Amino acid sequence: MSDFTAPTEVPEGKGSTAADGVFPREVTHFFGTMSVPTRPKRVVTLATGQLDQAINLGTVPVGTTINGFPAPVPAYLAEAFPEHAEAIAAIKPVGARTQLDFEAIAALRPDVIVGTAAGAHGRAFNELNAIAPTFLTEGYGYNWKQDFRLFAELLGEREKATRIMAGYHSRASALRQRLAAAGRSGDEISFARIGPKGLEVYGERAFVGTIAKDLGLLRPASQRFDAIIRKLTPNEVADMDGDWLFFAEIDYPIAREARAAIAETWPKLKAVRTGNAREVVIEPWYTMVAPTAADIVLDGIESALLG
Repeated sequence: MSDFTAPTEVPEGKGSTAADGVFPREVTHFFGTMSVPTRPKRVVTLATGQLDQAINLGTVPVGTTINGFPAPVPAYLAEAFPEHAEAIAAIKPVGARTQLDFEAIAALRPDVIVGTAAGAHGRAFNELNAIAPTFLTEGYGYNWKQDFRLFAELLGEREKATRIMAGYHSRASALRQRLAAAGRSGDEISFARIGPKGLEVYGERAFVGTIAKDLGLLRPASQRFDAIIRKLTPNEVADMDGDWLFFAEIDYPIAREARAAIAETWPKLKAVRTGNAREVVIEPWYTMVAPTAADIVLDGIESALLG
């Protein structure tokens, strides 16, 4: 198991000194400090996970990038927040995470735009900031806890974020103890997907990698790398194996080609032979990096290893 530990607190020098619910407030993010005159109501989220994060903090965005397959909004959110189902159904798409639709964003007249400093949003910061004040968290799956807390600083919901993360850590700690008592701590857990880029496995710094570490679970040697994700060739399908395999599969042409290419080797994987392969929904497990998604991952691991 890696020595890496996912950051859990608002990064030093970031956030706000204002108390919860107090506006106007000054909030420092990864691209500077912004003044927030009132609690934002019309929020547009650009990064995977920020949609889930916003709803957890009591704000349903008016727009978001494509987070679901194939819908803009993953179905699990309306199921988890039925009280917001109507507002969730009204969320408008504003392009893809790496291919933003600036006209669609502007048409929604946002109070604030929320994205990540990593990648396309950082490069487009000036253009986004010309549409509406733009707030950037750090990004990357392993930063999901700190980024959620920083988002809460923008909305004046520090205490709510603290309660939500305390609930996650409490549940993860209790499940870790139960897994250890059941002799599961030595099990190697594989996370993989067959999707738009073919075969891929997730490393220790992926969102699910941080959850596995919170649970004290091991990863296969082939997935003990620092990157978030690694593409495999069909000849490397064994790198998807483990005592348990949680895989998502999406119906894309490349995914179908990849599945056909491993048709003979897939049944030989240990996790498949022993009945320990579980197909999971891609959004909460592998794209959304947020509290409700984390609960779904905990549900799946608990059901498989202790069910």
